[in-house]
Amino acid sequence: MENKTIYLDNCTYNRPFDDQSQLRISLETQAKLYIQSLIRDNKIDLVYSYVCFYENFINPFEDKKLSISNFSEYAKYSVIENHDILVKANEIIHKRIKPLDALHLSCAINADVDYFITVDDGILRYNTNEIKIPAAERRRIFVLPENCTAGLIPSVTPQSGGVLNPTARIKIFDPPMFIKFLDSQEGEID
Repeated sequence: MENKTIYLDNCTYNRPFDDQSQLRISLETQAKLYIQSLIRDNKIDLVYSYVCFYENFINPFEDKKLSISNFSEYAKYSVIENHDILVKANEIIHKRIKPLDALHLSCAINADVDYFITVDDGILRYNTNEIKIPAAERRRIFVLPENCTAGLIPSVTPQSGGVLNPTARIKIFDPPMFIKFLDSQEGEID
């Protein structure tokens, strides 16, 4: 059986270096570290992109840069720039997403990843048919909706007006929400 793929944006890679005295940051860090263990244990495949590489390259903190660079070696797949990525990123930018975030999303869409992990509130609010977002309130309540089943996560956002979007291809999670999702699947990454 082929592993599912996961894309982490740079906010997520940098989360363990943030102020851990804040509960949200601490929870996201612990979940991110668990996700890294899944990657190291070959239970899920990491997709890394030229955008991740670029953002890490310009990171002014050498210790963070080195740690992220070392972990990127676990990537099973690399996404390089192409015309489709740039066109899609431009479309995403027009939906009020920052340019580098739009490039991350576009790379994930282009690579057809299964999971996109971020701690960025702007990305977590992004709504499209190409990406599933588990629940509008997931940042405050780390619980999946009761009607969540394997392979179908409701996309309920303020922008969607509570409409389910089962056709979206990629699921976006913050790290703790992804762990809750895995728990709801009884440890199975399907």
